[in-house]
This record gives sequence, structure tokens and C-alpha cells, in this order.
Amino acid sequence: AEISGIYLQRVQRRTVPIPLEQKIFDTEWVETPVTSAPAPEGSWLVLTDGAESEAVAKEFTAGFGSSTQRVICADLSNESAVLEAFTHAAGDAELPPVGVVIFAGRQSFDGSESGDAPARGRELTWGVASTVRTILTGWHGKPPRLWVVSRDGLAVSDDEPGDPSISALTGLIRVLAYEHPDLRTTLVDLAGDTVTSLADEFGLASGDDVVAWRGGKRHAKRLSRATLGTAKSDAVVRPDG
Repeated sequence: AEISGIYLQRVQRRTVPIPLEQKIFDTEWVETPVTSAPAPEGSWLVLTDGAESEAVAKEFTAGFGSSTQRVICADLSNESAVLEAFTHAAGDAELPPVGVVIFAGRQSFDGSESGDAPARGRELTWGVASTVRTILTGWHGKPPRLWVVSRDGLAVSDDEPGDPSISALTGLIRVLAYEHPDLRTTLVDLAGDTVTSLADEFGLASGDDVVAWRGGKRHAKRLSRATLGTAKSDAVVRPDG
């Protein structure tokens, strides 16, 4: 106990207070250059969560699929169908699974609490988590990369409302980066041409985990030091508090 006390006193004497401005961070969208290569050859498993996302997936499949890039589709909400599709993809030695793409349907958000954004966010989170479990249990070689694709779900500029159910997925994406780094899970938010933007994104050797394409330009959400505003002298205790 005496030795521990001496050690604690030494640690306390060596502790240097860190200024507040060095401990607060924020996120910002950074435009990044696009120098992509062709997307990897192999099997691509495309999962959809509704009619709107199915239409986008069909558009993507028609422009992306080829003899060396096989696309297999399934319903995200049907876990057995996802497992069957993945087993089918994993059974081809010449075209092994290289990518799993989850298309999340677009949903408008008016900023009120009357919408079903929380419930939809839970459904999407569960669907992505179930897909991760299927990948990890259904494939014993190098796992395919996981992409979650949304449309107009993230607010890049101030005039974009975004979608809370999509924004909520960023937390899951960051957790998967630590728990299953081999999946290199990435959230890609699109606006406009789906096929071209995704083909360019799939060919990038990038470590960004939250990405948005706007007007043909790629933006990555990254961490930066926050700028603290001038301290206000207003009273912090309200009369009606």
C-alpha cells in the first residue's frame, strides 16, 4: 500500500492538464480525389430492403454485372434467403465473393417526430448486423468487403435534411471497423447517378468508412479539431428551469 501511494503521488505530479480546445473534436466533409481502378472481379451479393431500393439495385446490376463480376440479389429482411444467396456465391471457386452491397431505400424526412425514422433505423441496423453474421459464419476464407448504400441519407451541405435512420448507421459502421476490420465496412450515400458513382467507389483502395457522392464529386467524413466559440456570459440557470 505504501509503494502504491508513492507511485500514485509521482503520477499525479507528472500529470499535465490538457487545454479544452485540444480535447474536443468534430466531423467535417472533405472532398477527396478519385483515382479509382476497375472494381474487383468475383461475385457481388446485392441485398435490398424494399421496392425503392430494389429499383436502384436493378439499375446497378444492369450496368455493373458482367461475365467477371457476377451479381446475386436477395431480400435483406429474409435471413435464410441471404444465407442461400451467399452460399451460392461462395460455391463458385472461379468467382469467389468479393463484395456485399446493402441498398437502403430512400425515405423522406420532414424534421418532425411523427415519422418512423427510429423504427427504420433499428430495422436497418438489425439487417446489417445479420448480414455481418452471415458473412462471418458462411465464408471461411478472406471475407468480402461490405458496403451499405443509401440515397440522400446524409446531410453534406446545410440545405440537405438527411435521414436520421441512415445517419444512425454511422455508429454501427464505426463499431464494425473495430470489431471486424477485415470487412472494411463502408457507408456510401449517393445523389444522382448510382452506377457510375458506385463503380468508381468500388475501385478505390480507400480507408474512408463514411462517404457521400454529390455532383460527381466524392466527399469523405473525417474527424477534425473543433473550433470553440467565444464564451457567453448569459445565465445558465433559467427562472423556469
